[in-house]
Amino acid sequence: MSEVDDLLTREFKALPRKPANTASQAEKKRYSELMSAAAARALGEALRMKGLKGTLPNSCEDSRKRHTILQKTAREDLSDAEEVSTETDSDEE
Repeated sequence: MSEVDDLLTREFKALPRKPANTASQAEKKRYSELMSAAAARALGEALRMKGLKGTLPNSCEDSRKRHTILQKTAREDLSDAEEVSTETDSDEE
C-alpha cells in the first residue's frame, strides 16, 4: 500500500462506529464531518511527507486529539438536545 493509503486506513479505523440508518440526522451528519476531517488529516500528512511543509490540517496525531475532544463535545451536545426534546415533549402533554 502507498503512504496515503496507510494514513487513510489508520485515520478511518480510528473513527467511532458508523451510526445506524435509523440514527438521527444530527448523528449521521456528525459522523460525516468526522470522516471528512479524518480524510483531510491523512491527506495533509501525506502532502507534508512529500515536502509541502505548510499543509493543513496539522499532523494526524495533533489533529486526532483535537477531534477526540470535539467528538466528546458532540456526544454531550446530542445528549443535551435529547434531554431538551424529552422535556419539551412532556411539557406539551
